[in-house]
Amino acid sequence: MPEIRTILKQALAPIRSRDFTVLWLGQTISACGDQCYDIALIWLVTGLTGSSLLVGTLLAINYLPTILMLLIGGVWADRSPRSILLWSDLLRGLLVFLLALAVTLGWVSLPLVICASFIFGLVMAFAGPSLLVLWNMLVAPEDYYAVTSLRQLSQQLALLFGPALGGFLIARWSVPVALLFDAATFVIAVCSTLLLRAQRKPQPSRGGAVSSSPRTFFAELTTGLRFLWREKGILIVVLLIALTNALNNVTGVLVPLLVRYVLHASAAQYGLMAACAGIGTAVGTVAMSLVGKHLRSIATVICGWLVIMGGAITLMGTATTVWLLYIAQMLLGLAFIVVEIVATAHCLQMIPEDQRGKVFSTIVAIAMGLNPLGSLLGGGLGNLVGLRAGLWASGGTIVLLSVLAFLFPPVRALNRPRDAGY
Repeated sequence: MPEIRTILKQALAPIRSRDFTVLWLGQTISACGDQCYDIALIWLVTGLTGSSLLVGTLLAINYLPTILMLLIGGVWADRSPRSILLWSDLLRGLLVFLLALAVTLGWVSLPLVICASFIFGLVMAFAGPSLLVLWNMLVAPEDYYAVTSLRQLSQQLALLFGPALGGFLIARWSVPVALLFDAATFVIAVCSTLLLRAQRKPQPSRGGAVSSSPRTFFAELTTGLRFLWREKGILIVVLLIALTNALNNVTGVLVPLLVRYVLHASAAQYGLMAACAGIGTAVGTVAMSLVGKHLRSIATVICGWLVIMGGAITLMGTATTVWLLYIAQMLLGLAFIVVEIVATAHCLQMIPEDQRGKVFSTIVAIAMGLNPLGSLLGGGLGNLVGLRAGLWASGGTIVLLSVLAFLFPPVRALNRPRDAGY
């Protein structure tokens, strides 16, 4: 029992920080609203078009500006994370409110939705790195693993409750109501950021793979690339995750159409299915917060759980009822979060604090870089080979790539213990 209490104390250590708790609560509520926004947007577009190709195109447009601007967003995040996050939340809240107004007044069209998605993705390129930097400025370095788990728990709680809530709001009232709920949560996020007190100044980590801070803007942009070039094992893992994310995006295009037009399920059932991914990720987040710090075989954990992810996507292609999709989504969420937490925490230990925005924005840009192609691929597969065959092809490819990546010596070298960077 004393050992269990010690583990729990370590896992919940960041909550002792008043500022961390305030920010965590505000961003968790906002993330829940974002899930409502995602459900509303996809349901709106499928109703407008009924085309897998157009749904895939919309998702690709949503990712594209984020990927293109992430490096610049990372540079600014290291300079002034609190201000960047404030303005980003304000702009996104206003954008969602205007979209809800357009739908209510009957002004909605596919070009308008595409334009809104593009702007939303553009602002996300600055909000994401700023929030990541801010999380870690509020706690002591020894709590970074716990911060990673709690940060992911925030997202996974949103995945657990947000999609189901979004589906309920759409089924009970309408798409604009779900969008207005998201806009309201951005107000809460802004208030939580305004309540933050002064944060400690980031300090360079000892033993990090990236040395002194570059002085020119171009050098700052390339900080992450130089880090990955020196850490070949991490580079291969990031490329593997990029391919996996792209193939996983196929499900974002094909599964909503499978639910709506093959299984003839409702918006509420679709929202509940998406929430099942939140159950899996919540379980994985809690497990990683308790035992993740003691993991040593990093490569085995990452590649092994990516194999499970591919199997879950393949299972979706065989689903004849929504219940089988619920199970597959739980497995998918569990596998995704284990990989996310282990990879992120491992990198946090190696990157100097004052360069995390730049390095992580590079990693995220690469990891998300193929997402637009994945969305387009999903649309193409849906039209060419059908919804089920597209899911089988996506899941099987993830399994194959994960096994091949583990065969590379730099990847297996991640299993060997090394000194932490902080």
